[in-house]
Amino acid sequence: MNSAPPLLEVRGLCVGRGAQRILDAVDISIASGEIVALLGANGAGKTTLARCVAGLMRPQAGSVRLDGARVDSAHPASRSALGMAVNHWLLPLELSGNECVQLFARAQGQPDHALAAAPLLLALGMDATLLAQPLGRYSLGMRQKLGLVLGMLGSPRLLVLDETLSGLDAAGLVAAEAQLRARCAHGAAVLLVTHAVEHAARFADRLLLLQAGRIVGMWRRDELAALAGQGHDLLQVLGAATATPAGSGDAG
Repeated sequence: MNSAPPLLEVRGLCVGRGAQRILDAVDISIASGEIVALLGANGAGKTTLARCVAGLMRPQAGSVRLDGARVDSAHPASRSALGMAVNHWLLPLELSGNECVQLFARAQGQPDHALAAAPLLLALGMDATLLAQPLGRYSLGMRQKLGLVLGMLGSPRLLVLDETLSGLDAAGLVAAEAQLRARCAHGAAVLLVTHAVEHAARFADRLLLLQAGRIVGMWRRDELAALAGQGHDLLQVLGAATATPAGSGDAG
């Protein structure tokens, strides 16, 4: 049992007002070295939660803390310890891969990050020839890889991925997983928003299920493996959880 304080601690997070709640008193925690997958139907609030965790959206109530420091505009140090992969549709398609990395590194005030990204880009199969081409020529998978690299610039303590791995082929997925695991081995953590239940059950250390803005289920990877070994269908397991009234919402 890990007695260390969590790297990420979300408490009582609410977005929306009155009956129109996107997030309703959400509590989660993530430890250093941990990969946590967040699943849920469309409209469950997954992206809203991810954006709140990354400091890109301000909740109506509750708090997000990273290493004990509140994540908001008044605490830039905590924001700098966060990384969020860039969605492929937000990438400037007229720039080359190299130019995009350099632009994002300069925007962070750390131009050396662009040089440090070179081994990561190569590990993900993005060589010098590809990086010299405009992003408009990239496949979806290549843009997803680049978005992942941009989120990892500067070695953030917490990396937030919103469907970032969904467009990757098998080789790209294996390479991305290896890079994420390596970061976690050095104390980082990952919050992975995904619809891919089977992948999440294999890759993540824990799975959280969000329904109508509340956490309604939490499973460790070994628990899901045991259920699968007993012949249970994982989609049915998650479906049964959504049919159960939410409890306290504490998945920490």
